[in-house]
Amino acid sequence: MNYHPDLPPTGFKTRAWVKLRYAISNSTLHQWQTDGYFPKSVKIGPRAVRFRVEDIREFEAKLLTGQEG
Repeated sequence: MNYHPDLPPTGFKTRAWVKLRYAISNSTLHQWQTDGYFPKSVKIGPRAVRFRVEDIREFEAKLLTGQEG
């Protein structure tokens, strides 16, 4: 994953950014969320859904330590 931009300390990322970072499709992202593998998205407006950077960091830390799921 080192070819992707670094995560900022805090903030939100779009579904498109998440899909690009992990090279996954819409259906894979949806399945990951349904299975509880990836953090849930946060609704930040009437038509805006994002992922908390802090949740993404936690997800990646679990991957690195082998504590998946």
